[in-house]
Amino acid sequence: MKNQLFAGIILCTFLTMQVSAQITNSYDLSDYKLPELKYQMLDVGINVSGNSNSSEVDNYSTDMSGYAGNVSASYNSYLNSAKFQRNSRFSIAIRGDRYSDEDSTGKRKTSRFLPDMRYSIENRTYLYNKFFVETDMVMDYRFSNEQYHKKNDSTVLNDRSYNRHTMIVSVPLKVGIGRIEPVNDYYQAIYIYEELLKSGRASSNKTDEDVLELAALISKLKRTRSFDSRIKNIQDVEAIDSFMIANNFKTISDARYFATLVDNWNFAPDNGRYSGTTIALAFTPAYYYSFTKDKNIENTINVTINAWSTVGGLEFRHEKPLNLFWQNSTYLYAYGGMENYKVDIANSLPSAYDERIFPSISLRFAESIRYYPNTRTTVGLSLGAEYARIFDRTDEVKKIYGVEGSSLTTFASLQTYYYVSPRLRLDFKSNFNYRALESPDMIVVSFYNNSYYYNPLSLFYDGNANELEKSSASFSLSLRYSIF
Repeated sequence: MKNQLFAGIILCTFLTMQVSAQITNSYDLSDYKLPELKYQMLDVGINVSGNSNSSEVDNYSTDMSGYAGNVSASYNSYLNSAKFQRNSRFSIAIRGDRYSDEDSTGKRKTSRFLPDMRYSIENRTYLYNKFFVETDMVMDYRFSNEQYHKKNDSTVLNDRSYNRHTMIVSVPLKVGIGRIEPVNDYYQAIYIYEELLKSGRASSNKTDEDVLELAALISKLKRTRSFDSRIKNIQDVEAIDSFMIANNFKTISDARYFATLVDNWNFAPDNGRYSGTTIALAFTPAYYYSFTKDKNIENTINVTINAWSTVGGLEFRHEKPLNLFWQNSTYLYAYGGMENYKVDIANSLPSAYDERIFPSISLRFAESIRYYPNTRTTVGLSLGAEYARIFDRTDEVKKIYGVEGSSLTTFASLQTYYYVSPRLRLDFKSNFNYRALESPDMIVVSFYNNSYYYNPLSLFYDGNANELEKSSASFSLSLRYSIF
């Protein structure tokens, strides 16, 4: 095992030296700062489908038909400047379907109507230096209506309707210091220039500042709204070529020049290169509401849930491009808070009411390192762990009940797509997860949180064991070699 590890280190070092020898300048991706940008996009989509079929086998016939459709609209607005960053998203979708079938046992009809709406906005204001205040909001509303009806010639066998309204409102507030800059555009600009330089189509006296200006142009081009990808691609290549001419980059204009430019523009993916550090104190109040009405032939049950949560904690993120080829990312989140929810079940026999309180803490850590020897190759290793705990705060006098439980989860993943040569390509993925659960109340603790959204009811769900240990591992490997 030690020999294999040593050989792997030697191989990575050799590959890094081999690729580094092809780069003429010593670039620092941390030098790049995203220019002032404003971007808006509104899309609307409609989709309708349907089917119908019939069959008859040994005098047994079946007829089936149905249709489905959805209408959606989405709006996205993005603003970046030295003092202010805003990212807002709004989406609405209406989906529905209706199916029916008939055979000797009777007729069945099923229909669904599923609209949902979501709005989120992140506002970060830099007051001085890199000190910032962030005010966000998330609103999510979903409605589902499902109908099922079955009958034979004379009797209704089943008639059920199910309706559910769900709403979540979250208002995160953050105060911190630092800034994360996306630097992938600078990474792409470097490769465009270096590939043209290697083929003798670019001037060799260009400085890092010249390439930074090219990166700023790329950032603006990528965030320009387009309606036709082919026309947009032509316009982008023309804009980069004009920049090359105006800034004396280009030395030869021929088919090789344009082929190299187009290749590095179209086939250089966003590899997630970032630079910077942020640390923030976060406070996130949230409200959750749901109402469910389940009606069948025998009775109707109404379930109402009201939940409040108040969560606060520390968020840390560090992104470091070690050099042109290596990227390191570190994430640390520590939260603590209180969830309170009330459940009212009416029209059941008997009716029920339940109020619960869940104080909780959670700690999550993740580390990853990625290797990019060229724009076509990515090797990434990620490691992480998460601990979550719910504390029992039962108050029998006030008829408020709590539960207790804890969870420890660890994970590791390795993903590799290696463009060894035009003939040989390697694709490898592996994942490993381990989870240990302990709860005298037989609940499964599953803390969920990210930078702007907290779901007060996602912390737990009913389980069936006091203690549980579970591990899983998977991998896939594909090797492609073109003989001729």
